[in-house]
Amino acid sequence: MKHAVTIDETTAVIDIACLECNVNHTITLDKERYIKWQTGTRIQIVFPEIDLDTRELLISGICGSCFDKLFSED
Repeated sequence: MKHAVTIDETTAVIDIACLECNVNHTITLDKERYIKWQTGTRIQIVFPEIDLDTRELLISGICGSCFDKLFSED
């Protein structure tokens, strides 16, 4: 996955490019909760407010649009 994480006192900023379309996304997260996710707590527990497309991008590196195209039943 192509991504960079910048962490300051309160936030973790993730710059991530979709593995399929290469569109870059910037996601800002709470630092403490980001650390919890990175150390094993499931993302849906740590970030329940984040939409499914953003979670998928963080987990797999594939944006929601590309995920839908890849896994559609058409």
